[in-house]
Amino acid sequence: MRRTVSHLQAAGLALLGYSLWVLCDVSLKFAGASTLPRLEIIALVGLAAALIVMLAAAVRGQIRSLLPRQPVRQVLRSLLDMGNNIGVLIALQHASLTMFYILVFLSPLVAAVLAHLWLRERLGWQRILALALGFCGIVIAVNPLSAVHHADAIGYAACAVCVACFSANMVWSRRLTQTESANSLAFVSGITIALVAGACTAGHLQSVSLRMSGVIVAISVFGVVGNLCFFFALRHAATAYVSQFHYSQLPVGAVIGYVLWGERLTLAMLLGAILIVAAGMYTAATEKPSVASEIAVTG
Repeated sequence: MRRTVSHLQAAGLALLGYSLWVLCDVSLKFAGASTLPRLEIIALVGLAAALIVMLAAAVRGQIRSLLPRQPVRQVLRSLLDMGNNIGVLIALQHASLTMFYILVFLSPLVAAVLAHLWLRERLGWQRILALALGFCGIVIAVNPLSAVHHADAIGYAACAVCVACFSANMVWSRRLTQTESANSLAFVSGITIALVAGACTAGHLQSVSLRMSGVIVAISVFGVVGNLCFFFALRHAATAYVSQFHYSQLPVGAVIGYVLWGERLTLAMLLGAILIVAAGMYTAATEKPSVASEIAVTG
């Protein structure tokens, strides 16, 4: 049957996806503090994610939905996923959770530029102004003249990798979701990451404890469900519209960072975050979404 998916519902899916990604990032921060090689962690997360998606598809009788229609493009997109995951894993060991989210808030702005270049989505002078405002927000939040820093050079570089990979991934996913199923995107991503990261760390594998196995499963579950929500949202709304909900991660991440690690939000970080959020929200506000989109579901 046919069911209408409005932009309000797409917004709800995006909010849920981004919130689940916060839990995924928190779990990655715990995993990164272990002695396991980082690429082994990434490989195990990819394998677990692929198995979860495959099991869910099998239970629902949708195994064929795992097959990609554009395998090469899917594999390339999956490598962006892997680059983002590695960047997150490294960044969270060299930056506070709150500073990490402030820095990666550049992603929606970068995605808007890439969407203009690749998808021909409109980019007027208003969005260019928003980009400049967002950059000013980053400078204020980082506060390079301060004696106290919430990230080191490695953390900043890893966040830059996250922004680049995630922004390109978002725009590419917007195009692929028009022809590929969410199941296929999540499954191919998991398999690709497991094979590539596994091959890179094959000679340095370590045994995994029961506790770490639980953390890896948690990362995979939060990541898979978050990805599925994100893919469905992108299928029915423009990139700039979906990306604005990225900012919902700051309050969630700030609270978790304070509770678990005693991380505090400084005035400079708050002011910078406000500028970045304002820039992103303004970028999204210039998008004129259609009233609704349709998605076919079996019932």
